[in-house]
Amino acid sequence: MVCTFYAGDELGNIKTLRIYEKATPSGSRIQSKTIYDGSADGKRKGIQGIALGSGAVQGRSINTSHADGSVSSLSLSEDGIPNRDHEWQEPRMKPGQRFVGIAAHGRNVYTCTSNGALRKTWADDDNLSLQHAIAALPMRICDWHLAADEKSFIYGGEEVEVSVWDTERAFASELPSVELVSQTSKKRKRSGNLLPGETWRAKNVPNDFLSLRQPVHNTSVTHLDTSSDILAGTIFGNVRRYDTRSGGRPVSNWKGVSKVGGVKLVEKGYHDNEVFVADQGCNLFAVDMRNGRVLYGYKGMSGAVSSVASAPSLLGSVSLDRFFRLHTTKPPPEDAKQRQEEKGEVVDKVYMRSIPTVVVWDVDVPDTDKQKMPVEDDLGEEYDGDADDVWDHMEQTAQRNRKKKTK
Repeated sequence: MVCTFYAGDELGNIKTLRIYEKATPSGSRIQSKTIYDGSADGKRKGIQGIALGSGAVQGRSINTSHADGSVSSLSLSEDGIPNRDHEWQEPRMKPGQRFVGIAAHGRNVYTCTSNGALRKTWADDDNLSLQHAIAALPMRICDWHLAADEKSFIYGGEEVEVSVWDTERAFASELPSVELVSQTSKKRKRSGNLLPGETWRAKNVPNDFLSLRQPVHNTSVTHLDTSSDILAGTIFGNVRRYDTRSGGRPVSNWKGVSKVGGVKLVEKGYHDNEVFVADQGCNLFAVDMRNGRVLYGYKGMSGAVSSVASAPSLLGSVSLDRFFRLHTTKPPPEDAKQRQEEKGEVVDKVYMRSIPTVVVWDVDVPDTDKQKMPVEDDLGEEYDGDADDVWDHMEQTAQRNRKKKTK
């Protein structure tokens, strides 16, 4: 086994997608399995985010945020079956709003909604009860992202500039309510004052050629190599790179990266200087973040991409056409001026039945697994035999058939 992805869909189901080096007799490298059935509640429990963390005692946990404002924490047993540990509600999320971010660091689970309701949840030592800490951020947030070291987080949204917050300070003091933050945010932007817990805020790009202010609408944000290096995509099709150590204006502003509509998501790739950008149409690109040049695009995409997850030499994506696709990735050239010779391709896909909403890569699963590839026998059951024997037998049968025809 090469790697494992987890995907959630609009009905609340969680699926594992195991990727193998060789295809099974069915012709696919992907083995899909539903490990949690949440379809009983329908779209009301649709999954809006997945974060992998530490389990209640040991092992892995799957934390999911749902359309009805609930958050679930499931622990994975040795056989891969999830057991529900805890479930809690975010009462500050109103109808028409959604979760824009979820992250897990150790046993801490962070969630953020589009109206700025930030929450940190953890279990006590006996894992019997939950502890919560809440904070308020500006409203109309489109994306939220926690740093790898848990010390800071970033967000951006509609008329909400990209902002960096100190995690400890955000929960340390009593902050004003979400509504009050929204009312005072415009005045604070004009005066340049930062909110309590906020350490840095981006500045808008210069006015256009008519000296008119350019609107702000960040659709996706992510960290790059360091917590001070930030990438953001906008509804106007631009991709901007920020360095919090060099002022508030973007150090790079690449225009017209998307082809259809604006940028829907940006995701840091596994290779150096590699970024993946999806637009509002059916386009997914690999971009060189040194100069903003599109290295290559993936062909055969028939649905708008909802989420992507980067793994070593592979990329997993889910889209509105109900497919999980497996892509190969190629590293950018050493010299940014060189031409990209090798290009990534869609090498496999699997139909998901219901519309998938999010996908994540399980980084803790080793790249090389001793587990053998599942092979289907004549009865349609799986066994741990050697796949080469099956293919050799099929080749010999084909040879005998050709001999009969020749005679």
